[in-house]
Amino acid sequence: MKGKTWITAAAVIGIAFFLSALPLSGASAREEVKLEMWSAMIGVPAYQASLTLSEMLKAKHPWLRISPVEGHSFANVHAIDAFPLERKKYCLLNSLFSTEYTRALLGLPPWKRKFTDLKVVMLESSDGLALGTYDPDIRTPQDLRGKKIGLFPKRAAPNEMMIALMKDAWGILDTVKLSYHRPMAMQDMLVTKVVDAVYGIVGVEMMGGKFGQTPFTANILAARKTYWIKATPEDIAKVNAKNPWKAGLMKVSKDALGPGKPPEDTGLISGVMGILAWDKTPENVVYELVKFVDENAQEWSKRLRGRRMDHGSIIAWPGLTEDMVHPGALKYYEEKGIKIGR
Repeated sequence: MKGKTWITAAAVIGIAFFLSALPLSGASAREEVKLEMWSAMIGVPAYQASLTLSEMLKAKHPWLRISPVEGHSFANVHAIDAFPLERKKYCLLNSLFSTEYTRALLGLPPWKRKFTDLKVVMLESSDGLALGTYDPDIRTPQDLRGKKIGLFPKRAAPNEMMIALMKDAWGILDTVKLSYHRPMAMQDMLVTKVVDAVYGIVGVEMMGGKFGQTPFTANILAARKTYWIKATPEDIAKVNAKNPWKAGLMKVSKDALGPGKPPEDTGLISGVMGILAWDKTPENVVYELVKFVDENAQEWSKRLRGRRMDHGSIIAWPGLTEDMVHPGALKYYEEKGIKIGR
């Protein structure tokens, strides 16, 4: 009798354990949410950041997934805009420069409509830009009069900032000759004197108050002693007063990128890039993405060789207002006391 009792008890316990392992109705594991992240071309920082974030989510998040898609930011926006809503709302963008985003909001050329339904999720990169030259006689903006200046390829978003700086702050735009080149060709353009100065100095904010540089900037600075043409707070104020978008001023201290790089404390006109979503993108999905990035910013930065990804600091961007921010992201920022804009 006692043996039967033990057998019965064991059977009951076994059945109970088996039932406890079964998913209960409404308590099953959440299905994966798959986002497309439309970025720039493979190999550029925006695509690398998207790919790295995709790998981190797959390794560490239970249900949020990202598939990077390469392309050009302008074309990406219009392509996604034509998608059916059920696909469009799960498509994010990660390559729109701040000047482009403002133009998109206002429906200014080349944008076909006012993209007020395109919302900021996070700002993930703050980039400062300056003209550089090997000519020791070119030290100030006025020394550029009559000179040849190399810019990025036409339609590259950062060009708009430098053209505005030359026109609205320095008053020299109509005295210089512009040409357009691939970033990796900038060094050769300077060495062969095809141009006198290039828009090839790109400083990137890194973690811990440090600065990084793009590969083409590193090439320029490594070849010869390079003189940087500085921007001042007054220059930035003049630019912001005459343009629909707002620029910032990145202050790079002497020798921040190595001895003589720059040769003195230098101000760079700066803009940001970030991740955008549509107003129909589910709030809980955006909230979860921002939360994940905030909690894993150090790892994301480390994987990107120290590039600053603590978006809580650089979300305070000139001209950014709460109505531009996705409600899901705004909810998280409010919970953490993170101020939008400045």
